[in-house]
Amino acid sequence: MKVVVGEAVSTELRTGQHVHLAEFDPATTLPLLCTHNYRLRIKKRREFQLPDGTKYLVKIDSLRYHTFLKSTNCACCGIEGTKLMLDRQPHDHDGGNTAHFNLYAVLPDGSLLLMTKDHKVASAKGGRNGLGNLQTMCTLCNNKKGDRDITIQELRKEMGFEDYQRGGDDGLIGGLSCENTNGWHIKGG
Repeated sequence: MKVVVGEAVSTELRTGQHVHLAEFDPATTLPLLCTHNYRLRIKKRREFQLPDGTKYLVKIDSLRYHTFLKSTNCACCGIEGTKLMLDRQPHDHDGGNTAHFNLYAVLPDGSLLLMTKDHKVASAKGGRNGLGNLQTMCTLCNNKKGDRDITIQELRKEMGFEDYQRGGDDGLIGGLSCENTNGWHIKGG
């Protein structure tokens, strides 16, 4: 099945390890990526066509996409993933016709923060690889959590988010602020 998404913004932008090919709306695109039962483990791909006519095959029904469909907000800091980018790895040597979607939050300085799926109970600690044990987390919070047995409340406290409030007036999350384009720091930390 071919999907033409006319609202895609064609871009060829490199950030870190990914080449961003186009931007898609998460609300309208994630349901297209989660059409089947992820438990079936059927490797299905769907063709996405960009406005310029370029076509890419994208794996659908991954646990990651289903996790993002449940929530696009980081379970720890609350930042929202608002950009769904069709990405390629720079080193892909498959003829150039496969890509994957990544969800990103936009930081106050305009840079992108990759959103990930996190195991509530780490798989290294016996946690299952099922949707009930998965939550969306930004890479900063997920990297800090690692595979430790730690609650979200403990992680928030450790990161300086004791007074966590989703969607403050300034658009910042808890005590997180952008120092510069190279990274984040905790206010007062």
